[in-house]
Amino acid sequence: MAHQLKIFLDSGRNLVAMDKSGTSDPYVVVILNGEKKKTSIHYKTLDPIWKDTLVFAVDNLPPCVTLRIWDKDKYSADDRMGEVVVHLDEMKSGEKTPKQWYKVVPQRAKDEVSGEILVQVGCDVEMEEEGKKKKKFKRRGTQTPMKEEEEGEKEGEKEGEKEGE
Repeated sequence: MAHQLKIFLDSGRNLVAMDKSGTSDPYVVVILNGEKKKTSIHYKTLDPIWKDTLVFAVDNLPPCVTLRIWDKDKYSADDRMGEVVVHLDEMKSGEKTPKQWYKVVPQRAKDEVSGEILVQVGCDVEMEEEGKKKKKFKRRGTQTPMKEEEEGEKEGEKEGEKEGE
């Protein structure tokens, strides 16, 4: 059964200054099962507030997730700012880790790093029925979920539109 691993990157604090100005342009990269995703870049800060969620489809929960922090550079290669490893050994489907601060450690022995990032990881099960993913709906106001027949009709319409083009 497929799972959705959701990594919520809230913020960072006291990150290492990588630019001459005494600040950095930090963002976080996560690579899982060959898929690479990254947060937004926050310029000229050591205390970024990302509030980004990275979602990965996984068949099995990995034992840990590595979050690599980078400094964006306009005219040269981006600089390593360290990494954080979040252990998921005890996590079960439908659960999430508590939101907590993780200390940044070097990616390589000679890297200078500092600070922490605030992270939460959650895992949801994606339900599948006859090879077709079901959508999860949250009730908000007067919104009501679509019936399965309507869902199939809309998907069929989209496919027909593509074929007709």
